Parts: sequence; structure tokens; C-alpha cells
Amino acid sequence: LQFPKKKIVGISSPWNKSGLLYRFFSAGTEGAKLPSGQDEYRGILVLHSTTAGMANPIVRREDLHQDYMRDEANFARESLAEFQDSISGFIPTVLVERATDLGVALRPPIQGITYVAAMDPAFRRDSFTLTIVHNQEGTIYQDYAQRWTGTPSQPLNPAVIMAEMIPILKAYGLQLLYSDQYHLESLQQLLLERGITMIGMPFTGQNKSALFGNLQQLFFQGRLRLLDNADTLKEVKSLERKLLPSGIVQVEAPVGQHDDMATTLCLAVSNVMHLASTPLKEPTPPTAMESLHSRIEEQIA
Repeated sequence: LQFPKKKIVGISSPWNKSGLLYRFFSAGTEGAKLPSGQDEYRGILVLHSTTAGMANPIVRREDLHQDYMRDEANFARESLAEFQDSISGFIPTVLVERATDLGVALRPPIQGITYVAAMDPAFRRDSFTLTIVHNQEGTIYQDYAQRWTGTPSQPLNPAVIMAEMIPILKAYGLQLLYSDQYHLESLQQLLLERGITMIGMPFTGQNKSALFGNLQQLFFQGRLRLLDNADTLKEVKSLERKLLPSGIVQVEAPVGQHDDMATTLCLAVSNVMHLASTPLKEPTPPTAMESLHSRIEEQIA
């Protein structure tokens, strides 16, 4: 009321196709895009441009190309100023298929390799899942994947699942297991009694998106090799990126479907990336002196 020519200015990068700015964008300046102008848009000016169109001298063509190669959907939103659909595919199917070793359902444990395991516990409608991976010269390999499924009438028994899981973990030389924090304390005790330490990881909506973002980058960089496991492949291909009105990106399975196998893969991959890769080395033959010492020790024994 103090200003006779008052103005309200709204500035933002586009997010999903909802909200005040999208409504003004869809209507255009003074409702020019509508079949007939409406009074509510009178006096409203809409300016819409790409980053390149704004001729920002700081932004180079090379920078824009790198942004495009890194994440096409994010580039469309941030640099092309395009409003996005609320739901979009998270990892392109072609990348998942390219990362799959067809016919390989299991990679047996190899001595000298450091493995990382993750599980996603569940007891009724969801599944109890386990994934084992390793880092080989910068490429992450999925070595083992399994799912146990219960029903409301026959829920899973954690003790029975652990009894099946322990021999698998020990075969890969594992004494450490990552998991989300569901029933953390009770499961930790069950595993500790069997010589396995369980580390719980927070899996909030925001943290989950960041972890899945790491997984997505491995697919784009060609640094992930998956087993030919139908459950894992289906869930990874089905992951959806949902843009919330707040601008937060949420990654999850479609409504009515599951992402348990994708979750354990994500947890295992996120933790194995922090480990130095372990190159496979051919055993070197002993030297003459080493052979002599070995024979002397055998005779003494």
C-alpha cells in the first residue's frame, strides 16, 4: 500500500510442472498462451530463457557440455530452464543392460579380494535381501544377490535367515555387514552371536537420493558390472526419480512395487567405493633361497 507502482518479482530455476511459477509460465505474459486472457494474469510479465540465452560470461560452452553429459535431466532443468515431469526414469534401461554380465548368476569368492556386503531386512510383505560386491581396479562387481520373501501369514524368521546367510558371508571372508536401521539392535545381536558385525546406515529420503545418485553415476561412467539376476535388474530399471514441489529429488520404486534388491546394491556399492581396489595378482614362484628355507623348516618340523 505504500508504493503506487509496487511489483512482486519471482525468480527460480524450473522444477516440476506444478506451483505458482509454472502456472504463470503456462499462461504466458498477461495470459497470452491461454485461449482468452484472464484478469488474474493482467499486468504479469513472464521472462523465460536458457543459461546460454542469458549470455552469462562466466558460463562457457564446455561447462554446459559437461553438465549435459553428467545428468541430462538436470541439464534440461538448470541450463535449458525446462519444467520437468513429476516422475521420470532414474537409470536408463540401456545402461543397465550394458552393465549386465549375461549368464553370470554368481561370482565365486576369490582369495585376496576384499568384499563388501549389505542387506535390507524385512519380515512380512517386503523381502529380506543380500548383496555382495567388490572393487576391482575402479570397477564395482556384483558377486552375490539373494532375496528371501515372507507373507503376512508366514512372516520371515530372522534366525532362520541368519542361519542361511552366515555361511555365505564367511565364504566371502566377510565379518562386516551394512544394513539400514530397520530392527537394527535385534539383528545386530543375532549377527554378533555368529561372529558378524552389523553397521546400520541412516536411509532417510534425502540420504537415499544421494546414495542412489552415486549408483547412477557408476552406470553413466561404465564402472559397474551386474550379475544376471532378474530381481535386481527389474528393480534397478524400474527406479523412478520424483521431483517434489519443494524441489527435492526422491528416488524409489513405482507405487506397488519393491526396491529391496536395488537398495542393497546401492548400500553395498556406496561402501565399497571407499575401499581401495584390490588387483588380482598371479602368485609369484618362490626364489631359490625361499625354497631352501622352506625345506629346512619342514625337516626341522
